[in-house]
Amino acid sequence: MFGRIAMTGLTVAVAMVLALAILVVLGVYAPLWLHWVQNGADLIERAVTSTGLPSRFNVWVGIFAASEAIVILIFTIIARIILAILLAPVSSNVRHSGVAGLFASIGSMTTSLFLAFVLGILMLVGLGIVAPEVLDSMLGAAGWVEARLEHTGLPFRWNNILRLLIADDQILLLFFTIVARLLIAALASALTSAVGGKPRFAAPV
Repeated sequence: MFGRIAMTGLTVAVAMVLALAILVVLGVYAPLWLHWVQNGADLIERAVTSTGLPSRFNVWVGIFAASEAIVILIFTIIARIILAILLAPVSSNVRHSGVAGLFASIGSMTTSLFLAFVLGILMLVGLGIVAPEVLDSMLGAAGWVEARLEHTGLPFRWNNILRLLIADDQILLLFFTIVARLLIAALASALTSAVGGKPRFAAPV
């Protein structure tokens, strides 16, 4: 179980890095496409911040569910689908179930990533309300990571896009999304063990 959970965290982290790489490439070579995606994310952001939640919660949701974070989520899902297709030849789920297994894995993976993103936002909101000093420390650590990303040694045309995409709050949201995805994987594994069997299509890592 622990090996599977570790693999889940690794694949999500790799997918997020790949998503950032795709975004940087789009920003340099296809900025109009990236602009269209940003417009779509703006619509989603307005929908998310119009949920009718009490103001003390909705303000935090608006901070962390910004359009930039939504764009990263979209491309993380795309990157994870790409990884699932590339890893299909070595995936036992796909080998045993063929195309049906691949589509089932992609659907399950997309759902779990979206749920992890929502859970990550809720964890950040809860942390900001219950333990603001802890959130401040974590934002400081995320700021340190952001500063390192600003000096990657990449050419300016690439590095500038990366700097525009990544801020300390987004880095922290990505971190909590990975944590939430690990929690979902642990819960899924525990439930599978509790029922004493394996599902028809295993949850993707």
